[in-house]
Amino acid sequence: MFENITQSYTLQDASSEILILLIGAFLLGILMGWLMWGYQEKKPAKDETVIELPPRNITIETDNVIIELPPAIPKPKPVVVPGRRDDLKIVEGIGPKVEQLLYSQGILTWKDLSARSIYDLKDLLLTAGEDYALHDPTAWPEQARLAHADLWHELMQMQSKLRSGTQKSV
Repeated sequence: MFENITQSYTLQDASSEILILLIGAFLLGILMGWLMWGYQEKKPAKDETVIELPPRNITIETDNVIIELPPAIPKPKPVVVPGRRDDLKIVEGIGPKVEQLLYSQGILTWKDLSARSIYDLKDLLLTAGEDYALHDPTAWPEQARLAHADLWHELMQMQSKLRSGTQKSV
């Protein structure tokens, strides 16, 4: 019953099977590469020009009701300002993204931040988009003033009473 299970292979038989497997794997790789190439994001060539259209109002009409949505507020473009930069993330409530936003608006140092009013900072965050509008900059100028004045102990005491830049609720 089990006499024909084990067969002896010659070197020529084994090498031809290996060669067939390698050719099959090669063809399968080419096929998968060809399929994946179609899903890649097409980037414009060097000589192509990409035209960005300005935002416009969007009008939605449903059941005789017309809703007109304002255009999306573009995120502020970075402003390159030479000079010294302080680590604004030391201020409780400021993370890396908010720090980059402040840098792009010319707020590079703790002194610059301490000179801004809370209303200016709130307006800046609102115009930057929904992700930024959630932040509360109420305590940022005072924290920045303490950092600029090298009053680290007072800053730590103030920050112990804050959570994400606002007073902790008891």
